[in-house]
Amino acid sequence: MNKENTLYTKENLIKKLITIIKNYDHETAYHCLRVGLYTSLFLTYLKKENISLLNFDEKDLKDIVYSASIHDIGKIYVSPHIIVEGEINSDSDILEIKEHTKIGTLFFNSENSKIIYEGILYHHERFDGEGYPFGLKGNEISIIGRLLNLADSYDAMTTKRPYMTNAKTTEESLSEIKENLGTQFDPILGEHFLKMFEIPQYKQILTYEKNSPELIENLKTMLDWLSNEESNLENPILNNIFSR
Repeated sequence: MNKENTLYTKENLIKKLITIIKNYDHETAYHCLRVGLYTSLFLTYLKKENISLLNFDEKDLKDIVYSASIHDIGKIYVSPHIIVEGEINSDSDILEIKEHTKIGTLFFNSENSKIIYEGILYHHERFDGEGYPFGLKGNEISIIGRLLNLADSYDAMTTKRPYMTNAKTTEESLSEIKENLGTQFDPILGEHFLKMFEIPQYKQILTYEKNSPELIENLKTMLDWLSNEESNLENPILNNIFSR
């Protein structure tokens, strides 16, 4: 591949979009990256445990992580008072924020980048049909959207935000996910997501403090992994832990 063509690789596009999100709002960017990290852990868990829920090859699985890492890219077009300051003052503010899933897909082609496209578009759909942007129900929702919904919701619940008094603890968040299996969350994927926390190697990373040096280091490792065109799902973070 010549130098000119490398400007248009998927890896370069993802890196540029991550930078764009970070320039718009630092917290949104790190939320996206944490969701990418948690998604990569969940996919690795499913693979290592031989749980056959996802009929994708290695390259496709990495695309799911790409999608997770920029899933809120559409928020750069939402008014800053909503995203940065957490001020939702009207029905029009609610409608505006709900548009971010559709707006975010404008960066991708639904055919050539189908997996990334679907993750961005469907991550706020609910299993009971009460989500957005389309109110899809059950298996009508792309499995990528159902998977990202779990990782996205877990990080949202455990992160202090302008419109929240306090973040939930890990235990409170997992309890809420369990209570909402079959309503907000895919019950089968959700059960496996909860079981992942029973394995210490995964729980260690999933429960790091949001701004801890350990988590930041893992996010940097993930970014290096995402930037490597040749690397597959083999997660360098978990490989280091499991080899100890």
